[in-house]
Amino acid sequence: MIKELSNKYVSILFIFFLFLTFEVDCQQLTPFSLYRDHWNLINPAAVSNNNILAEYPYTVSASSRFQYLGIGLNVKDAPNTNVLNAEWVNNNLNSTFGLQLVSDKIGLLGNNGAYLQYAYKLRLSRRDEKFLSFGISAGLINYYSKINGADFPVAEPDIIPTSTYLPDLNIGFFYRNEDKYYLGLSFPQFLNLTAKFKSLDSGKELFSIKRFRHIYAVGGIYIPFDFFGLGDETAILDLSTWIRYLPGQFPVIDGNVRYQHNQTFWFGAGVSSNATSHFEVGFLAGKTIGLFDNQIKISIAYDVPFGKALYQLGSSIEASIAYSWY
Repeated sequence: MIKELSNKYVSILFIFFLFLTFEVDCQQLTPFSLYRDHWNLINPAAVSNNNILAEYPYTVSASSRFQYLGIGLNVKDAPNTNVLNAEWVNNNLNSTFGLQLVSDKIGLLGNNGAYLQYAYKLRLSRRDEKFLSFGISAGLINYYSKINGADFPVAEPDIIPTSTYLPDLNIGFFYRNEDKYYLGLSFPQFLNLTAKFKSLDSGKELFSIKRFRHIYAVGGIYIPFDFFGLGDETAILDLSTWIRYLPGQFPVIDGNVRYQHNQTFWFGAGVSSNATSHFEVGFLAGKTIGLFDNQIKISIAYDVPFGKALYQLGSSIEASIAYSWY
């Protein structure tokens, strides 16, 4: 019987019976490769490196990430996450304000979320730029399902496209010593809630998605590096590490290194304990082309798994653009 079904019906049946059998547990939050422009998504106390390195108070950025592309770049069927992010760092108020719009789609399931962010920073030294920030972001998420029982070979009238809403809360702490090094700790999905999908007719619960509280830790250091005399005072070597923990699973540890040359371009690479390698390149259009009060940044990242099991899932690709100004 299954062999006679189209790929669409097989996919629908597989997802549906998976939901009937198990409560779906959220995996790690989307592992953004270009996180330097989206730190506040998982740590609302953090600011982007557009502010840390170039002191831009305003930044608007957008990114799109496709995961698990299979053998080749199968973008059409890959899980997709899109982000629109706005950041305002107000030094007079010792505060950071932010807005994030997030869209996440996996097959016939997805969610759309909107968040407002606020962070307050305490100055720890009168002489040096040492800060400890406390941040919170609150939002609302719309979970939706496009699974339709009418598409099944044997119709299931209780199963129709539906949606549900959940509040969300993220909490974070971030320490920064000038533009030398930083440390952060955050708790995304702090409320630990469950999105429940029910039949509109009978009220019976069809399936649910558990949003587990995560724990994220980050640390990094900026090292002046003129690339053997070819760079200027803005050339740096950026070393960073991430630790992501979800209760009941092993922690995932990422290590990354990136070289930024003269506020014009950068390239970098990294490796993760989940058997994934990471490569990125980016370009800065600012002072080098006569833009003294604003900057445009374009970034591309490519993640490649090297574990046998993960290899079948394929690579991930991400693109980002950010505009910063005074």
